[in-house]
Amino acid sequence: MLLLSPFIIWIGSSLRFAEFCGARAAFLPPPKFLKTRFTFLEMPTQTIASALLKLYQLGIWDLPTWQDLTGTFLNFHDPTVSVLPKGWSAADLANVRSFYDQYCAKPTEDAKIAFASSNRGTTLPGRKKWQTWVTSMCKTAKIHEKIAACFSSANCHPADIEVDSRKNGGPTYIPYCVDDIALQLLGSETLDENGRLLIRYRLPLQAIAQCTWYNLTRRLDRAQGRFDTLEGQVLAAFNGLNQSKLTRAQVASVIRAVARWRNVAELINTAETMDRVEHMESELERLMQELGAEVTTKKKKKKKSTSSPLFKLSNEMIKSLATDDNVQAIMNMYREFFDNPETSGNDAPIIEYHQNVLGPLEQSANGGDTGVEYEARMSPTQLAENLGFIQGIPFSFNNHRRIDGLNPWTSPQAFVENEENIPFLLNLDLHWHQLVGVHAIIRRCFSEKPSLNRCTGVLVSDEVGLGKTYQAATVVAFLADAAIRQIAIVQVIPPILRERPYLGGEKHIPHLPHLIVVPGTLMSQWIDEIRTLFAPKGIDILTYPMAKDERQFFWGPNGPFTATNHSPSSIIIFVTQSTLQKEYGELYSKKSKLGGADLPWAQPELLRSVTPERLACSLFGQRFLSGIIDEAHTYRNNGLKHTAVLTLLSKCIVRMPLTATPLQTSTKDLAAMGRLTGIPHFFTHEAWNEEKEDARELRLARKELPDGYDPLKDDDSERDVVKLKQVEIARRMYANSEGHVIRRTRNSLDYKGVPLIPLPLLTTEYVYLDLTERELGIITDHGSSLQEK
Repeated sequence: MLLLSPFIIWIGSSLRFAEFCGARAAFLPPPKFLKTRFTFLEMPTQTIASALLKLYQLGIWDLPTWQDLTGTFLNFHDPTVSVLPKGWSAADLANVRSFYDQYCAKPTEDAKIAFASSNRGTTLPGRKKWQTWVTSMCKTAKIHEKIAACFSSANCHPADIEVDSRKNGGPTYIPYCVDDIALQLLGSETLDENGRLLIRYRLPLQAIAQCTWYNLTRRLDRAQGRFDTLEGQVLAAFNGLNQSKLTRAQVASVIRAVARWRNVAELINTAETMDRVEHMESELERLMQELGAEVTTKKKKKKKSTSSPLFKLSNEMIKSLATDDNVQAIMNMYREFFDNPETSGNDAPIIEYHQNVLGPLEQSANGGDTGVEYEARMSPTQLAENLGFIQGIPFSFNNHRRIDGLNPWTSPQAFVENEENIPFLLNLDLHWHQLVGVHAIIRRCFSEKPSLNRCTGVLVSDEVGLGKTYQAATVVAFLADAAIRQIAIVQVIPPILRERPYLGGEKHIPHLPHLIVVPGTLMSQWIDEIRTLFAPKGIDILTYPMAKDERQFFWGPNGPFTATNHSPSSIIIFVTQSTLQKEYGELYSKKSKLGGADLPWAQPELLRSVTPERLACSLFGQRFLSGIIDEAHTYRNNGLKHTAVLTLLSKCIVRMPLTATPLQTSTKDLAAMGRLTGIPHFFTHEAWNEEKEDARELRLARKELPDGYDPLKDDDSERDVVKLKQVEIARRMYANSEGHVIRRTRNSLDYKGVPLIPLPLLTTEYVYLDLTERELGIITDHGSSLQEK
């Protein structure tokens, strides 16, 4: 037995051998001659619940990123400082502590894993409570989704791996992704100076990632079984077009069928399936083009398809369907399924229970709305004249809009002023509060004297429905027009720029493009809004591609950016959040080293492999006149996503983060919004120390709340010490914002004392929805798949 002990150590503890050898050694196989003789000595299977106990031992609840992700602060041995999961009592915490103490008492790591993972033997209330909470937390914190995103960023997603290697591929591929996973879940504190995850965290984190890998491979296996069935539905839908009469419903059926089939094919992701998808998508594009819809071909075909056409339409069939209304409806559906393939990953708003913490942001010291005190008494005429808007709107805007949502870019005939169109046409006007917002943004970004250190950004945090999109677009139009006026023979400079001619340290507005970062699901909506506002051919609207080779081509000598005939200041580039983060991951290291490496938002270094030529063919190698970040609150948490957008915003002169909910989960969200805006204070060590102290004081304040206190029912402000502390923090942060925050609400008043947008009384009607058998089946299928995740 003594002779065998070294081999037993190798097999039974090979994973812990990785703590000495590093990440790649974590999955070294045992010697070949041992595989058949000692296979009974396998290590117990690690579950997420047992892995998190090990990580608790390593202190992950002291890490801000993990605290934010879980919304908890656990200290089993000091309940007074713990912020418990929702629904936990002091008795629950005591039971979990008892379970944890028994876990720690086990003599070996294998015994600990077996104990924590087991559901057999003596019933332990703490074990059940812990396992149940871990399962729930993984869903609410989207742990598996975040890990899957790391797999994708590293090109190691099971969908990227050939079928035969998927099931057992986790041990091979997970080590390549574990540094990214740690950054997303635990934060940069767990990485060494080279951006690598510290050894002590590797094994439990890899075990959690392995669970994600297993779930993904199961989904892929199910997708394989559905592929042929869905392909048959696509072919049947296309065949249905070859009828004597073409209908909108038939085209819609084709769009939905191709979209469903493509989604399954992308999960399977073999060369054969993707070739078949490419043919189907090209046929769908041909269908859209024959109907008269604008479709941008996503990429050039590598080779001419030899497959037969799936449909053939006669001129009579096309004419019967190709009306403006039909084409617009079909195009909207096509965009819904094919223009926005990226998932935005947006977090649902989780507003803290104190609804009036934003009070300091909603009202300035003199009682007016925050950020627009100067404009509060100006009339629409005064505001427009000061901005140089001749008819109350920018020169590059359309004069009309349609009540049915059509725009002159895609439906120019709908804007011809004739008897048929006039009932649908309305003057395109800006509301008073929108003119106020634009004037305040320009006033804050421009100055009377040059100042290199001046903040040239404004956080626009108006409530939903007040038109943040219109305000941001109007600022873009103002800047584009002002840049062109500077080089005109007869310069007609807006009065506000005569008073405040300097943008930072420069008097000349540079001719640079504008960047708008949006969730993928909102891309088409944003483009429709821009087309509603801007006159055709007055600007160029470009969408930044997802694929790496297409992104590099975008900036090249023959790419879309170079090919445009417009001045750069009249170009708007749209990019999705996922594309931004993907390109950032290709260029920058994961560990911050530039200027304050101990700050979680410090800018990182470029990867050594990134050449100046490669950087120049990316978003991060450009400069932009303005940068608009829609749904800015999704970037509130420190980490890769936050650092990526900060790095990009450092390339933008005028910054405009847009969000209706600047406070999502805690007051530190306001500091994150300050960094996106470019306010100097929120980049300092002082600000970081304030955030940590605020978190400590809020934890202590929660302990002072009386038992049974419900902040949603009890309106005693003086009794709620947490709310008082939050308001104090918010007031301090607003003072540090130097007036670069705009916030109006539905209760705000205009210059005449009238509510900004009078809303009718809310009425609620309950109706019975009778679902078809097919609709019920869809809901059941999707519900089952969600439960399995």
